[in-house]
Amino acid sequence: ILPSANGGMNTQPLANWGGMNFNGTTTYLDGNALTGIADGKKFTWVGIVRFANTASATEDLMNSTGVAFVVRRTSGGNIQVICENAAGTIILNQVSVGSAYSPAARYVIMISCDLATAGSLRMYVDDVKPAVTSTTFTDDTIDFTVTEYSVGASSAGANFFTGDIYTLYFNTATNLDFDDVSVRR
Repeated sequence: ILPSANGGMNTQPLANWGGMNFNGTTTYLDGNALTGIADGKKFTWVGIVRFANTASATEDLMNSTGVAFVVRRTSGGNIQVICENAAGTIILNQVSVGSAYSPAARYVIMISCDLATAGSLRMYVDDVKPAVTSTTFTDDTIDFTVTEYSVGASSAGANFFTGDIYTLYFNTATNLDFDDVSVRR
């Protein structure tokens, strides 16, 4: 992600970016377990997305078996991240508040966390740190070694996303401090 000449985020027209279009009813990427990863307490997730619908239903950008790891736009238009441990207990549930992310706009969403460090969740949308409400933040291990991951819907084929995903980065071993502007760039 590159800063623009004026110091903000790059704002190239969407038509010039290649990406995957999700139709909201049947299109999603579904795969098996991720190879070469281990359960852990850290993650970094970055996505460049365009929402096509006004928020009225939950839309999963990335999801895994159960809700071991989920990033979604809620029916209220906010960004939510949920993580579970191997027992299926939710150990992280954080939701942006006060910012409904609307259709026809491109958003750079950055989320990073280390559950071993209270308050370490860093969420930014288009270089702005939204207010976040925390219902759960537990020092525990995220079950990354689940059997299935999907992009654009839940792994069970629900919560379909309508729009485009241009870039998706997911790292299960790193927590980046997005509060540092040089890291966000």
